[in-house]
Amino acid sequence: MNIAAKLGLAKVAFELVVQREKEAARAAERVGFKEVATLEDRIKDCWGNYQDVMILEIPVADRERW
Repeated sequence: MNIAAKLGLAKVAFELVVQREKEAARAAERVGFKEVATLEDRIKDCWGNYQDVMILEIPVADRERW
């Protein structure tokens, strides 16, 4: 987050595969990330199943929580 602040970024965002990374989403939400979008059936896994992608973000100004 300090690097993001030094670069002048307003927000930090990341994406994850909902069905495979539920714990990561919960951990990110506990430190202040908010879900901004879920893209249904966005990617196909190695077995040919479509998976949802979640995008989470946090304002750089909230970095004091860390």
